[in-house]
Amino acid sequence: MEIYARPRGDLSPHEAVRSLLKDAVSCYAGIPLPEISKTDRGKPFFPELPDLFFSLSHSGLLVLCAVGDSPCGADVQEPRVLSDRLLRRCFSPEELAAADPAALWCLKESFIKMNGLMDRPLRDMVFLPAGDVFEGPDGTAGRVWRLPDGYTAALVCRDPAVLPAAVRCPFSPENTG
Repeated sequence: MEIYARPRGDLSPHEAVRSLLKDAVSCYAGIPLPEISKTDRGKPFFPELPDLFFSLSHSGLLVLCAVGDSPCGADVQEPRVLSDRLLRRCFSPEELAAADPAALWCLKESFIKMNGLMDRPLRDMVFLPAGDVFEGPDGTAGRVWRLPDGYTAALVCRDPAVLPAAVRCPFSPENTG
């Protein structure tokens, strides 16, 4: 499993994530970008390569892509303040005592993307730190990265052993153009 990020530059978010996906698939699997379809839940996939999984995200100036051999969900968020009302509605007190809300938000968004839909309230998707990863609902695991300029990224999958240690091609002010 690998996770890649870069600035979107002058491209629209859609164009930028597609370009990053093309490069990530080439780097990870050494193949050109296959045809993309969507499940009935809206999750994109490669019909010709059912064992190659990916997840896309964009926020602000950054695009993110995870590619791997197992189901995954990835999310990136630019810095923002979450209201107290939203915090109470989306996170358990145990989560808020153990982790930063930005990390929790990215993990929950990643979990939804991995499954292709939101099947329960956000507050019921509990993620708690366990060493350098987060244990999540249904036996999932996630990792969070703090990127430059206050961005937060997360990746969720079913096997903590496949979570990469770092984001490849990380966002940095030097390559924003």
